[in-house]
Amino acid sequence: MAGLTANQLWINNNLDLYYNAVHDKVASVKSPGKTTCKHKMPPSFVPLYMLFRRVCVQLGCGSTSAVIPTISGRTILMKHVLCEFFEQDPRLVSATDIRHLYTSITNIISDQVQVAMVADEEGAKASNHSHAVHAEWYKTSILGAEERRFDAYHDLMGETRIWQDCNYKLRLAQVTETQMMRALQGLFGQQASFNSPEQKQMVINSCNSHLKHKYDGLRCGYGKTLALLLPLAIEKTSLHFAGCRIFVLPYVFLVESLLQAFKTRLRNFNNNLTILSFTASSIDDSSTLPPELDATNPPDILILSVDAAANLIEYHPVVLRMWKEANLLRGIFIDEIQTFYAEFNFRQVYQKLKQYTAIGAPLHLLSGSFPRQMVPSLLKSFGLIENNNNNNNNNNNCHSLVIFKFYFILEKTFLCLLTLENQKYA
Repeated sequence: MAGLTANQLWINNNLDLYYNAVHDKVASVKSPGKTTCKHKMPPSFVPLYMLFRRVCVQLGCGSTSAVIPTISGRTILMKHVLCEFFEQDPRLVSATDIRHLYTSITNIISDQVQVAMVADEEGAKASNHSHAVHAEWYKTSILGAEERRFDAYHDLMGETRIWQDCNYKLRLAQVTETQMMRALQGLFGQQASFNSPEQKQMVINSCNSHLKHKYDGLRCGYGKTLALLLPLAIEKTSLHFAGCRIFVLPYVFLVESLLQAFKTRLRNFNNNLTILSFTASSIDDSSTLPPELDATNPPDILILSVDAAANLIEYHPVVLRMWKEANLLRGIFIDEIQTFYAEFNFRQVYQKLKQYTAIGAPLHLLSGSFPRQMVPSLLKSFGLIENNNNNNNNNNNCHSLVIFKFYFILEKTFLCLLTLENQKYA
């Protein structure tokens, strides 16, 4: 439709296709800034659209960053298609007429499908709110209402129930090694290659295993962050919606440095990429999140200190579940996971990290120094694998914790001795 900019596209696990759109309608200067609106493509359109998009990409037809590529010099517009369908003369129909048609349809559907429960005026007064304030800030959302609204819209437009389940046979293609190498060289230069077979396998798993929890124990400096960067670069290059990846760091001083490192490495995608970072001072026990964390449009990368991550899951779990239900949350990466055991007793925030398992998004645990023999114990503590024998496992966990603390103290001692030795010969 004229004036509609739609430039984010994603497909969920059921092969439903969604996109975000912003209208460029000129409103009053007093009106709030434009916000994105989520749309769902009718299931019967999905196979045809994917074929159409593939043809546009291969032929280089105009801009492919939009859901519908803009082809210069085109003579067939959305208006012509609708007029042909309704047997109207396109010379007598304006873009405003089409907008009014769809607005009327939306009014009918919105009146039929309840998306939230709101108290009446007397109920709002009982909470010491005006009715407008109560409806805006204190309504109770109904889970699943968004999908019911999409279904109602498609039903009214002629989509049958048969088509709504028609795409289950479609399969998303696996990311190939050629695509991985192309993305790797795009980020690090034409001579770039994987540091090790283990790093390559980590990236393969991250690109093609979207539903499973993962642990990777590459040594320090061997590129564990590629587990996040490379799949994101591939998705952006392929013009797919990347979704949000949350990256949790144990210390505040690491947050800003990683933010700058990610922005530098992904600078080629700056026009189509959002990276945000927060500490506990920005995400706290208040009822509202920072305005940048839109409940319907999260950033591509969200870097959090462990304290901020703990506050997010404790005070705002509904937002995380909304991202997950809408397939906007690709994964949760927890770096330097060895600190989970080393600092578990005196930093209570680590105990809250285990709540992320209940969100349903895949967890990706990363460490360069965590003993491999303790990985099963770590996964059990997060609830990622079954705990079949609680008594034996509790004993094993205590034994593993003692071993780990010994490793941790030994590592710190070695670093101190190394520092003293360097100072001696400086």
